[in-house]
Amino acid sequence: MPSLTDDSDYSDSDSECEEDHQHEVNQILHFCYHPTVSNANVRSSDSDDEAYIAEFKFPGHTSEPNKHTAFVGPNTNCSTHISESKHPEVFCCKCHAQGAKCTNCRCKKNGILCSNCKPMLNGNCSNQSTMPSQMIDAPNFPLNTPSKSVSQQQIPTEHLSFVDQKMFEAFGATLTNSEGKNRSGYSDEKIWERAATLRGRVYRLPGGIVGREFTNLLADEYDLLASAKNTSERVSMFGKLILQKDKNIRKSPDIKRLLKRRMQMWRDNLFEQLIFEAELCDKKLPKSISKMDDDEAILNFSRLVLLGKLRQAVRFLTDRAENGGILQPDDDAGKGKTVIEVLQAKHPNQADAHPDAFIECSELPVLIDIDVTADHVLKVTSSLSGGAGISGLDAPQWHQLLLRQGGASERLRQAIANLTLRLSNTIVHWDDIRALKAKKLVALDKCPGIRPIGIGDVADRLCAKIMILITGDDVQQQCLADQICSGIKSGIEGSIHAFSEMFSELSHDGWGLLLMDASNAFNSISRPACIWNCRILWSRCSRFVFNAYRGYAILFIAGSYATLLSKEGVTQGCPLAMLIYGLGVLPLAKKLKNPSRWLQNWYADDSGCLALFQQLRQWLLLLMEEGPKYGYHPEPEKSFLVVHPDHFEKELSRFKSEYCDWS
Repeated sequence: MPSLTDDSDYSDSDSECEEDHQHEVNQILHFCYHPTVSNANVRSSDSDDEAYIAEFKFPGHTSEPNKHTAFVGPNTNCSTHISESKHPEVFCCKCHAQGAKCTNCRCKKNGILCSNCKPMLNGNCSNQSTMPSQMIDAPNFPLNTPSKSVSQQQIPTEHLSFVDQKMFEAFGATLTNSEGKNRSGYSDEKIWERAATLRGRVYRLPGGIVGREFTNLLADEYDLLASAKNTSERVSMFGKLILQKDKNIRKSPDIKRLLKRRMQMWRDNLFEQLIFEAELCDKKLPKSISKMDDDEAILNFSRLVLLGKLRQAVRFLTDRAENGGILQPDDDAGKGKTVIEVLQAKHPNQADAHPDAFIECSELPVLIDIDVTADHVLKVTSSLSGGAGISGLDAPQWHQLLLRQGGASERLRQAIANLTLRLSNTIVHWDDIRALKAKKLVALDKCPGIRPIGIGDVADRLCAKIMILITGDDVQQQCLADQICSGIKSGIEGSIHAFSEMFSELSHDGWGLLLMDASNAFNSISRPACIWNCRILWSRCSRFVFNAYRGYAILFIAGSYATLLSKEGVTQGCPLAMLIYGLGVLPLAKKLKNPSRWLQNWYADDSGCLALFQQLRQWLLLLMEEGPKYGYHPEPEKSFLVVHPDHFEKELSRFKSEYCDWS
């Protein structure tokens, strides 16, 4: 796939250096984190979830198996001591067959290196480290133990960056900070990439036996993802490969027969044939839509209403799409730039996090597992809306999948609940969920300006909304009136009335109201600081947030084959974005809070301050000094100063010339 910039190409030298650095950091973490245990605690097990055995190798030692082993399991005490292992039959993976080479073992799937396996003893292991012998990769194991045991580990601060220390202290793992492994050949990952570039013109899911069969297959795929047996590429491309439209097949019986044939091909793992057929059908579909006459417009409006897309129907009827709407990548964005160039500028590299943006915490809150049931999925389904992401299945399709397919729908609801459990209660390897977190990037015309919106997979949005349903109250309790984007009831209305009344009373006495905006706010906020603050203030959802933003999400630009990587901030379009952003800037809002001198109000990146003019200028200077530490960059040219007419000329002139240097 062609790349937009060098930074977005995973195979370039900068990304390789970044990956090598992260690989080295993970090796150091593994060596420092895994303690060894006494003989009584070591036991042989065939379960991947019960234990992890890793061999310690120290500088100067040979490559022969070492006598010291490390064991970490769900019931392991992190303060255990070193002892000599007497269990040579306990291996790090289950590659025991003759001629096995560890090409698809548990260690390989988890992105770690084998440390004590039979192929290694025979010299056949293909998953051994070529790094110095004292370094071993850190595994991504579930963190179901209280965070206190994690924070007690001795972290080598001389080897780790500040952010790596914070992430390891909070979650026992560091940010991946990469797109993930390369996609090549005819692997599932490469076929998924090709499917992601299809335009997403798919059949509506039929009812009856075919609809239930499709739903059951989809439930099977989500069950495999929830149990860590498959990665998310398969389930992400399932909808497009099965439901891709063929312009020559339009009648219902023919469509059902086509879908049954494709589902059988899916069971036979004929993915290459499926992607070739989908690409051929997609090329034959018309690339542009001719202008509708009145009869066609009425039919289209009726279709949108029957599908429950009332907002889209009203916009179509009032021609709102002609003023604003979605911009194409090659459209002129003004100032001599195209839309695709503006999108590139709005997705910067991850900046060095400032320590002041991280909330100080001497003892992290205990990580509490949440319980997700099929009833939670059922309750959230009614609030699903919006278009399809990379998978090609939009919200109306998911309504039918989750509600109207009988027992198959019940199976799918349980599979989604199981997936949400995995994402919220464990630390998940980024490669496992990379496709689930990928998004379709569209550019909305703000008239003027461009707003990038990432349309995520409906299943991913569903999981996020389930987390909000279960844990969203925690954010409201933390933010209260300091950040009303938390979803507090009547927060916006109450703020408007309160500030309007106070301004009316005080504006005669030399008070002004400053309304500030930030530049590219959601894509510039410090991502590591947001994750850390969620760990403290929103601990029940913190592992879900960490998994969602651990790596760089791939953004497929609509109308183009180019891609971008989301490296910083949060993605607008993600249901969690507003809450995560609110917690990210909450320390800044509290630092500026001073009721004796001014009154302030925050809704996400939109801040306002009501005060005497002299104190108002002091608040602004403090905001411009402290804001960039958090990734909040005030944009004075997009801000407003509201004053009484009697003070307009005098105060505005002083404000611009003496303090703000606005032009």
